[in-house]
Amino acid sequence: MRRLATCIFAASLASCGSARVDIATSVNSFHYANARYEEKCVAVVGPVSECAATNAALTRWKQALKEADEASQRGGSFPLQVKRVNATEKEALKCLPK
Repeated sequence: MRRLATCIFAASLASCGSARVDIATSVNSFHYANARYEEKCVAVVGPVSECAATNAALTRWKQALKEADEASQRGGSFPLQVKRVNATEKEALKCLPK
């Protein structure tokens, strides 16, 4: 159910302006990164400190995506949310388990 809502959100963003496309792209990247995290840290026991750092970064990224979604639904532009999504995405991708 949550995945479906995220996919619908991403599809609705893709049909709108550049900021919305950036957020939709970040949603796709989040799902990729989260899947790699689950493979390395959830399905098997991965390095504890590395997995904890990745989980924290993914949590911050997910929160930034949620805030951008809420801003998008209110209408208007939302450059601060887009900036935060981009920063948290970059941080999370650096933390992915090797």
